[in-house]
Amino acid sequence: MVAPSLLCGLAVAASDIRRRLVPRRWIAAGVACQLIVLLVVALADTPAGTTETTAIGVAEGDASGVTGTILATVLVPACWGVAAGLLQWMLALARPGALGFGDVTASAMCGVAVGVFGAVVFARWWLLMGLLGLACLATWHRVARSPGMPFVPVIVLSAVLSVVLSR
Repeated sequence: MVAPSLLCGLAVAASDIRRRLVPRRWIAAGVACQLIVLLVVALADTPAGTTETTAIGVAEGDASGVTGTILATVLVPACWGVAAGLLQWMLALARPGALGFGDVTASAMCGVAVGVFGAVVFARWWLLMGLLGLACLATWHRVARSPGMPFVPVIVLSAVLSVVLSR
C-alpha cells in the first residue's frame, strides 16, 4: 500500500548520495502516486451499497461511509505528511545549512507513507530518524571527510524501519 513512497524514496535517496540533489519531481510523483493508491484503497474498502452515484454525484444512500473511509485512508496520512514536512522545515530553519529543502520535501513524502500506520509509527519514525541521523553523522565525518552528509537516506531508512517494526 505504500509502495509509491518506498520506490520514490529509494530513488531520491540514491540521488542524494550520488549527486547531493533531491529531485522535487520525484517527490511530487511519490506523493501524488501514494495519495492515488490510498484513494483507490479507500474506495475499494467502502462497503457495497453504501452509495449510488450518477454523473452529477451521489443520488441516494448514505455518503458518510465513503467520506469516513476517504478521511481515514487518504486525508489523515496526507496531514501526517504535511506535519512531517513542517517539522523538518522548522528544524532546517533552526540551524540553517544543516538540512536542505530536499530533506524537507522527502520528509513530507515519507510522512504520508508512515502516516498510514498511525501516530505511534510516526513517532517511532522520528525517533529512529534522530538516532540513525546522529550515528550516520558521526560516521560520515570520519569516513567521507566531506562537509555535508546526505540525509534523505536516513529519512527513508528510518521510515522503512519504523513500518517494519510496527508489524
